[in-house]
Amino acid sequence: MSHAELIVSASAQSHLDAHPDVRSLIAEAWSLADPPNAHVALPLQIDLGRIVGLSGAVATPLITVDTPALFALRTGRRRPSRVVSDDIEDAQRATSLVSLIVRPLAGGYSLISAWIGGLAPREPWDARSAEERAESLAWWCSHALVHDSATMAAPVESCWSSVLL
Repeated sequence: MSHAELIVSASAQSHLDAHPDVRSLIAEAWSLADPPNAHVALPLQIDLGRIVGLSGAVATPLITVDTPALFALRTGRRRPSRVVSDDIEDAQRATSLVSLIVRPLAGGYSLISAWIGGLAPREPWDARSAEERAESLAWWCSHALVHDSATMAAPVESCWSSVLL
């Protein structure tokens, strides 16, 4: 159980604009987190033991980088995310998981991002290395975000190879 302070910077607050439903769960999830001692950003997946909301990411049929798919620009993001329509049944998306990405600081941690649902890799356009980009692209070719008109622009058809240009 984490007892270190979690700082939510203005940058993290801005990033959370794409995940407004998780804001009320961050303190509870952090109180249950047990981050390892590390010097790098840490992905943490916390099970709150009850349904806390709907996962924003879902598994999809596998596509290739050139397969046409839907993409939408999310609030606060510089490139579009792969999306699927929002007609997926809530029962398929219900989750007890909250994911936090935190960075260690002297005496505490800084929140980078948080969302309802399981861990997911960075999006391919946000990857920090060729290896990370390949792993991310493999994951995002079989997963997508459920479109949310409150935090995303209207979907458009594109493909990963065009998005990543």
